[in-house]
Amino acid sequence: MIRLLIPDVSGLPRAFWLLFASAIVDRLGAFGVVYLSIWLAGPDAPAGVTVAAAGLAISLFSLGGLVGGPVGGALADRVGRKPVLVGGLLATAASFLVLGQMHTLATIAGATLLVGMSSNLGRPAMTAAIADVVPEEHRRRAFGLHYWAINLGFAFSAAAAGALAPFGPALVFGLDALTSVLAAALLIVARERWIAFAIPRR
Repeated sequence: MIRLLIPDVSGLPRAFWLLFASAIVDRLGAFGVVYLSIWLAGPDAPAGVTVAAAGLAISLFSLGGLVGGPVGGALADRVGRKPVLVGGLLATAASFLVLGQMHTLATIAGATLLVGMSSNLGRPAMTAAIADVVPEEHRRRAFGLHYWAINLGFAFSAAAAGALAPFGPALVFGLDALTSVLAAALLIVARERWIAFAIPRR
């Protein structure tokens, strides 16, 4: 039973664990989007923001993701995995900082669209990077662990969003931005030679 509950992590290279660590840090701090729905639908929402308008603004996050994902995938193949991973994380941090300073429905909606685009830029690059650095026989476990990290991070960040709600949007979005910067820093300072960070060979 214990062997069934504890995942097998043997055979996975250090490069994968650096990607895994970056994903965990980023997802643990991904409470900004959850908080956005709490903020816009709550009593502290900016003046003139109705529940219907809040739903429309939040839906722009998904719309941005529909754009950011394909764009990120195309860039990952053209310029390499690392630039897209790091660039996506830093762009996410910047867009959350912008969102924290918005006070009207139109500007909040625009910033939310940017958050959706930037936060999805690196997802295809992450998947491709894992496939690049993990031998084929270990990829199934690697992707399973990455999926586990995403879900663990979301469980924590969803709870954190409620706990942080009283502190206001500037602080909450600022903390989310900070975790994205930290996740990017893990990839920037990595000293080993990353196959996934080179321009893919065709």
